[in-house]
Amino acid sequence: MGLDITSFDSITDYSDSQIKLIGAASITYAINVGSGVYRWEESVTVDSTAPDLNEISAMTQKHWVTREVRRRMNDALIGVVPPSTTAGIVRIQSFLVETLDSIVSSGIIAPYGQELAIPTVRPISPSSDTQVFSDENDRRLYHFRYFYNLRYPIKRLFGVYSVDRKFWDAASQAA
Repeated sequence: MGLDITSFDSITDYSDSQIKLIGAASITYAINVGSGVYRWEESVTVDSTAPDLNEISAMTQKHWVTREVRRRMNDALIGVVPPSTTAGIVRIQSFLVETLDSIVSSGIIAPYGQELAIPTVRPISPSSDTQVFSDENDRRLYHFRYFYNLRYPIKRLFGVYSVDRKFWDAASQAA
């Protein structure tokens, strides 16, 4: 990451819609960031072992969240010099929680909580929903993991109907 490559004769600029198609096909591509500088974009591969592999909206959320978290963290944290490793971990973890909270607030992913008879929604927990630690061989490298809930679409419906009387109405049951 961050490597200068000077061996291209030409680079084609693509529109946003073309980039979405290229990225969806897991093809890597370069983005013009201005002044003749291009940034190589890394595609996010599909996990073929995931049970939601056949659910395109779930895979789209996974790809978008991965790219967005990576982009926001790289933009805000690369180059920051924390006073200690612990301070670096805390800074990264709190930024990760803020990023995930923003993505939940946007409606991109589902809120944190449980789907029960009465759904519960809870704040993101830095200690149980994220994990950050520094690399023991390279003090400049921090590893992070995070958990989130996907939003799934309605795919199947089943209906029952009644004629002349509502079958769920207690008054019609007595008649």
